[in-house]
Amino acid sequence: MLDKNYQRALKEVDEILKYTDSNLVEKIPNKFINFIHENMDNSHIININPNVNLNKQILLPETENILTLIYLSYWATKEEKEEYYNNQKVNIKSYDEIFKNENVNNTITNKELTIIKKENIITKFINWIKNIITKTT
Repeated sequence: MLDKNYQRALKEVDEILKYTDSNLVEKIPNKFINFIHENMDNSHIININPNVNLNKQILLPETENILTLIYLSYWATKEEKEEYYNNQKVNIKSYDEIFKNENVNNTITNKELTIIKKENIITKFINWIKNIITKTT
């Protein structure tokens, strides 16, 4: 069972595909379209306006992810895919640079594990009595 947000996102994707050029929609395998129809949340209210650019509409992040998957898998040219993945590598490198920043304190302290000795019931009782005797004196 899919997460509720993904079910809602599939409903948004289905609605967006209704307004998408039929030549593009035909490139998506029927198996994937059926998956969308079978798993979408039909009760989710859609706020898609076909007269407004998709970039300016409020969509669930999961919807954007699914649309990216569709674009890269079925619509993008080889050059567009390469450009997308190259941009992703740039983003990954910039994240790496953030974590290598000199302002970040990367000190590692050695912590040794403490050995815990298991005492049997008799030893515990003897230690308990010793504690009582030392407290009273």
